[in-house]
Amino acid sequence: MAILAEMDSLFLHSHPLSTFFIMFFSVYLAAYLIVFRNWGSNHRKEATSCFMSLFHGSPAVIMAIHALLNSKNSRDFASANSALHDRVLEFSMAYFLMDLLHYLVFVPHDVLFILHHLATLYVLATCRYVVHHGAYGILLLLILAEITSPVQNTWSIARFRKVDVPAAAKLYEFLSPRFYVFYSVVRGVLGPICVFKMVVFFVSGAASALLHLMYATVTQQMDGSHLSGGFSNLAADPVIQGAYQLRQVYDTDFALAVVCNTILSRIKDFLQFQLSL
Repeated sequence: MAILAEMDSLFLHSHPLSTFFIMFFSVYLAAYLIVFRNWGSNHRKEATSCFMSLFHGSPAVIMAIHALLNSKNSRDFASANSALHDRVLEFSMAYFLMDLLHYLVFVPHDVLFILHHLATLYVLATCRYVVHHGAYGILLLLILAEITSPVQNTWSIARFRKVDVPAAAKLYEFLSPRFYVFYSVVRGVLGPICVFKMVVFFVSGAASALLHLMYATVTQQMDGSHLSGGFSNLAADPVIQGAYQLRQVYDTDFALAVVCNTILSRIKDFLQFQLSL
């Protein structure tokens, strides 16, 4: 935890998104040019993406748990983001940007994966840079999504080489039943339960009562200021601009984005399993 705190203080006032992106780009190049340099072209690309994912999954889970346990903000789906929350969002955004670039360059026909990454980036970027709320729920989903990452990526890399390398075949056979059970429980049961609770929370309006009040108050203030000639100054107020952004983006749009991303993830998982059989 001390190391995580030190990392957070290091990146807090710099440019963490670009720093994280450079890190993932470096990992990707190292995997492609060094680790898998002797692999065939197709498996080399896929293995490189899996290798980079290993550097995102477990660290993201640890960072997210650290952020959830050590943030002083309230713990509900509408609570404001903390600095720790933002670091995790930026870390994951950097990974998905790099992996999206991988798909656009090497696998442009895989529309489903590209749409999944775009939907994920939309949710992360909206939470981080537009509404500045909602990271609590997203980090819960991130933990559930990435806690299977070490096993999944090891299983995937072993699958690529199971025909050529006996050790890889044995590892693949050993991991397969355990991975299927673990993955099914996390992604098929716990994940949907968390998403359902989030959607119910947002659609019910539990997150929007305060925001609607802010919006109504701001509207009244702007109308009164307009009559007195102070409209332009009030409209430029960052608090008022933020209220409008929150009111426009935070409710149903945010919930629908999470649902769409989850649906794309489940379809992606199903197709990935079918191809692996």
